[in-house]
This record gives sequence, C-alpha cells and structure tokens, in this order.
Amino acid sequence: MSYRIFDQRTFEELRLRAEASPRKRAHYNLHHSYKEPVQKVLICMLRETYIPPHYHEHAYQTELFIVLQGSVTLIIFDENGGIQKEVAMGEGSGTSMVEIEPNVIHTIVCESDNAFVLEVKEGPFVEDQSKVFPEWSVKEGDQDAESYLEALRGKRG
Repeated sequence: MSYRIFDQRTFEELRLRAEASPRKRAHYNLHHSYKEPVQKVLICMLRETYIPPHYHEHAYQTELFIVLQGSVTLIIFDENGGIQKEVAMGEGSGTSMVEIEPNVIHTIVCESDNAFVLEVKEGPFVEDQSKVFPEWSVKEGDQDAESYLEALRGKRG
C-alpha cells in the first residue's frame, strides 16, 4: 500500500514556486498522467495572478474547486462579459467548494495574499482543448490584464 502526505511544507514549496513564476501561480499535479480519468491539481495563486475568463466546452469538463487556504472570488460571466454571479470562497465566506459545469464562463480572483485551491476534473487533459476564451476576454500577459483584474475587484462591494 502506498500513500502520499501533503503537509505544510508542500504548501510552502508551492507558494515559493508561485512567487517565482511570472504568472504568480503554480500547479502541483496530484495525478500521474494527463491520460488518467481523474485530474487533481493543487494550485497556489497569489493575489497578483490573473486568470482570464474562460469556459470548458466539452461535456466531461465539469470542474470542482475546493479552497483549502486563503480566500478567492469565483466570478461567473454572461456571454457578453457581464458579471452574472460572484461567489466568495474560503476563509470567512461560509463557502469552500463550487462545481462549475461546462460552457459556464468564469474566472477566479485571489483575494488574500495567497490561496490554495484543489481543482478536480475528469480526464484526460488535452491542453489545446482545455479552455475556450471568449472574444471579449482580456488575455493573460496582455498589457490590460492588470487593470482588468483590478476592475474586476472594483466591481464588487
């Protein structure tokens, strides 16, 4: 019988990787292959990370997000980029887990200095089929990405 333990050292190493990343987030795959039927990813995201609004178009691409530490806001958009729903998740929110069905346009905004999220979804993972970005979505790395992220934060409250 084998097992893996994920302790505070695991989280600290992932946080350090996120800090060193230009994307301000880091992934730790808990699955061993992208071909596995269940994909499990521990994600550390820093407050500065920007995840462009996107959706998953295939019927098997339901995502389950579980906030383990920190706080984030899940934002759901309509097809024109209007905000339909905001869900505070993690510390102090009363919500730690959300399931997102395919074809739901969404993003996650990190509200704390850093947050750790467990993402679980059905495999296999095929990178060029993993996400669809609406035409209006500001792309990661775009010169407007930082101001768009701040605008998303400013629309709340």
